[in-house]
Amino acid sequence: MNSIRSSRKLEKATKRNIEVIWLMKGLSPDHNTISNFRRDNPDGIKKVFRSTVELAKNFNLIGGKLLAGDGTKLRAQNSKKNNYNQKKIDRHIAYIENKLSEYCKALEEADDDKKRN
Repeated sequence: MNSIRSSRKLEKATKRNIEVIWLMKGLSPDHNTISNFRRDNPDGIKKVFRSTVELAKNFNLIGGKLLAGDGTKLRAQNSKKNNYNQKKIDRHIAYIENKLSEYCKALEEADDDKKRN
C-alpha cells in the first residue's frame, strides 16, 4: 500500500507505521531477517499472493467469472483488446509470472547489502 519494498524500509516501518505494527503483532525483525526470509521462501510468497487473489474472489471483492452468451443477439463491441481465448489467458498468466519474478529480483537487489559496502 505504501510502496515499501526494501528490507531496510520495512524494518523502519515495523517501528513507526501503526498498520505494520498491528500486522506484525508488535514484532520488529531487522532487515537481515526480512531479507533472508524473502530469499529463502520465494515459493511460499508466491503461494500467499495466489491465495490472496483466491480469497478476494471467494468474498466477491474481484471478478474472475466466466461469462457466456446463449445465442441471444446482443449489441456489443468485441475488440481484440477486450476478448480472451485460452492462448491469450495463458500468455497473460505467463506475463504475470514474469512480473512476479522481476518483482522478487527487485526485492533481492534492494536487500543486497554488498553493494552498499
